[in-house]
Amino acid sequence: MRGRVREEERIYKERKEWVRVLHCFKKRRMEEEAWGGREQSRAEQSERALQVAMERIKKYPQVAGCPLTCQKQY
Repeated sequence: MRGRVREEERIYKERKEWVRVLHCFKKRRMEEEAWGGREQSRAEQSERALQVAMERIKKYPQVAGCPLTCQKQY
C-alpha cells in the first residue's frame, strides 16, 4: 500500500513540474511574440512593444486605465 502511495506522489510531483515548465515556456514564447522575436534590434523591439501596448490599450480601455484612451482633445 505504501509503495502505491509513494508512486502516486512521485507522479503528482513530476506532473506538477511539467505543468510549471510548460507554463514558463508559454509565457516566454508570448513575451518573445510581443517583442517580435529575438533577432531584431533593441530599437525595433521597443517599437514593436509600444505598438502591442497601444493595441491592447485600444482593445481593453477599461483595463488599461490610460490617458491615451480618453477622447479629450488637447
